[in-house]
Amino acid sequence: MAYDTTDASGCGACRRGKRRCEPTPLVPASHPDAAKLPCARCRRFALECVRIQVPRRKGPAKVDLSAYSDAVNGFAPPSTGHSGGSGAELGLLEMSATPAQPPGPTPLFTPTVSGGIGAGGSGGIQEWPGPVDRRRSSAMSGDDPSPVMPGLTRASSSHLAPIPDSLDQVTDGTTVNTIIKLFFDYVYPLTPCLHRPTFLADLAARRDKTDPIFFALTLTVLASTLVQVPRNLINMDKEEVEHLARVCVKVARAKIGFVFEESIPVEISFIVISYLEGIVHLLLGNNTAHVMCTANANQLALAMRLNEEASYEGLDPIESEIRRRTYWLLFQADKSAACMRARTINLRLEDAASLRLPAEVDDEQITHGGITMQAPGRTSIIAGFNVVTNLFRIMNDALLLQRRKAPPTVDSILADLQNVNNLREKVIDTTKHVAPKLQLHNTMDSRVSSPAHDWEAKLEARFLDYFHSAGDGPSVPILNSFLVLQGNILVTQSVVRLVLLHSKEALLSQLAAITQMPAVGLGNLAGMQATEPAEDIACELLDGLNSLPVECVATNGPSLVQKVRFVAIQLMECSIAPSSTTARAQKLLMQFLSVLSVIEGMYTFGRDISAE
Repeated sequence: MAYDTTDASGCGACRRGKRRCEPTPLVPASHPDAAKLPCARCRRFALECVRIQVPRRKGPAKVDLSAYSDAVNGFAPPSTGHSGGSGAELGLLEMSATPAQPPGPTPLFTPTVSGGIGAGGSGGIQEWPGPVDRRRSSAMSGDDPSPVMPGLTRASSSHLAPIPDSLDQVTDGTTVNTIIKLFFDYVYPLTPCLHRPTFLADLAARRDKTDPIFFALTLTVLASTLVQVPRNLINMDKEEVEHLARVCVKVARAKIGFVFEESIPVEISFIVISYLEGIVHLLLGNNTAHVMCTANANQLALAMRLNEEASYEGLDPIESEIRRRTYWLLFQADKSAACMRARTINLRLEDAASLRLPAEVDDEQITHGGITMQAPGRTSIIAGFNVVTNLFRIMNDALLLQRRKAPPTVDSILADLQNVNNLREKVIDTTKHVAPKLQLHNTMDSRVSSPAHDWEAKLEARFLDYFHSAGDGPSVPILNSFLVLQGNILVTQSVVRLVLLHSKEALLSQLAAITQMPAVGLGNLAGMQATEPAEDIACELLDGLNSLPVECVATNGPSLVQKVRFVAIQLMECSIAPSSTTARAQKLLMQFLSVLSVIEGMYTFGRDISAE
């Protein structure tokens, strides 16, 4: 048993018992060996008496901040540089290497512009250098930590790495190039939350090395693309996609952590980062994180007054258009969640009554100097985005009618019925008067001809073939962004029509209960038109989806599947007098939905993304 003779403040047993440590009575306290003998209590109970030296400090007690440290959250402080990633010293970090292959000089970044990307046509993506050597060593010293995230390399927890300062330290340049191109080809037509020329120029200039906010924005773009495009396009398996997406989100959150310590103004990038991160969490199965990120994005948008037209006065044209697109994108997501998941409406249309829709021009037409007119005969994908926004604006009013809490009266019900009819006419006009590239041309009519008996198996085989050959290059058909938008418009229109039909039949049931009249004969009151057959909506949806190429249906992803599932469920609930045609439409739609489960399985990560 060893004793510390330099301190007589007490032994460990007495300190744990919160008792005063009394010296042994066998020898006087002045004896030179008194500190080496057990104290009176330890001697009495035959305990091991170990003296503990407790250094006394002046000033207030130290606050334990371990719960907030970088190490607890998977990071270690970098040996040099600022954790925010800004400053002239933030070049490529020196990478550790094994003796078998010493590291060579850090490659210079020499961007070159490639051909057109996506629907815009004139954009370009920089060519990155080869991947930086990130070999890890299990015997890494504390003075030379690995610059790679421990989650990315599965490194030992005893050797934590600093927060990455650039994209090179998260993944290699080839992967970044591939994912960014996939974003503008597949995700951007439905989520135009970036100004393509500006973003690509900043990426080519390696702004990720000097601006932590842009670095975080790029990481969330990468992560959201990873979980929203077919994995075969990225040439990664499910575990690799999920792992890289989580690493990107984790680093992005760390890079913008300084906003909780420093007083800085709100930027539109913060909203886009929160929105994209919410999509990642949703598709990875973390609904709580999805709700938190979405709520954060909504509140930041309201804090910036994006719903008020007056807040756009004097803004740079690029900034102004990105703000408009972002707000209406959040508006769409809010109505979709309210409809599909029965959530509260947070962004009400009446609060954005004066806000204009984004300009229907390509990004290349928007510069710091102004917005130029779109070339004649050329349709912008923002036109399709605005069509979907108008459909969700109609859904906003339909949901408010459904959720009205005032006691119904005959007059109020008749007024609501007329309002529902007006909204239905708006839906028809919204989808009828669109650019030719956005108009869907059905090639089949399931109401007059039945599909072949094995149509489900053949369609499923086509989907599987697409997902399995998506990364094979030239053999895959070139994606048409307008066909992707046609699919989004089609399913959104069907959802809004079903919501209106459900509202109408609910109002008729209320009117029948008050007037004691049969609900069947009440539809003609107050100039109301006959109730739209539910099977018509289902058949038009089924015919439209069958008329689109499988890759355009597949790239709409799980959101399309959830909307089709909603239509199928509503179809079973909306029919007052089910008929043989209704039953047939239900059967066909459920069969098609079973085929679409192939799509959902190709995007999900073993979790139910529709669960609350």
